[in-house]
Amino acid sequence: AIPLAGGPAWLAIALLCVAQLGDAGYIIYDIAQVTALQTISPPGALGRINASIRVLSGLATLLGLALGAALGQSIGARGTLFVAMVSLLLGPLWLTIERIQPEASSAEPEAAVAQPSGNFPSAQASK
Repeated sequence: AIPLAGGPAWLAIALLCVAQLGDAGYIIYDIAQVTALQTISPPGALGRINASIRVLSGLATLLGLALGAALGQSIGARGTLFVAMVSLLLGPLWLTIERIQPEASSAEPEAAVAQPSGNFPSAQASK
């Protein structure tokens, strides 16, 4: 809604408020991501997995900043915001078009999640 904010002051304010309400979706996503990560990760690997996700997320943020700056210089702020808006809509669109197939479950899913692999230092230290 931010690239559309223009015209009368009341319309610009309304569109900016709508954009802020949409940001609540990021908070919901972040909570769901951490919950899923804690549920499916072996306890001995949780710290390393979380750190890896944070590093990759930070690198993606830096890449996005550089891309946004380059686009801002070439097509302007409003054009860059339109590109960002379309890009943000492509992810959910792709998930809607492409059906997500659940992984084949093992015979004992509870045991697979509850028992950490022997490859992790914390599992070997307790033996």
